[in-house]
Amino acid sequence: MLLQSGDGTYPRQRRRGLSDTAPALPSGQAWENSFEELKKRLLGTYGPEESTRWLIERFHTLHQREGQTIEQYAQEVEEVGHRAGLSERDLAARFARG
Repeated sequence: MLLQSGDGTYPRQRRRGLSDTAPALPSGQAWENSFEELKKRLLGTYGPEESTRWLIERFHTLHQREGQTIEQYAQEVEEVGHRAGLSERDLAARFARG
């Protein structure tokens, strides 16, 4: 059945109810495997950089690597710090610690 809207039609979608439950785990699959699959899908969709906590941890472990120019290090500090939502003061302190 199609529903009419102001600018077109949309197929009617069946809503899932409490009685429409899916099995908690596919048969024979351990919990750890299901968690790893969920984690893999989430990271594939959103990427690990999207986690603020992860970004803050990464920010605090930044240091200028061998062969990395000052400009490259400054850019990395700025990018990671801004994505983590840190202040300019935090960025300057991290940069100064090298």
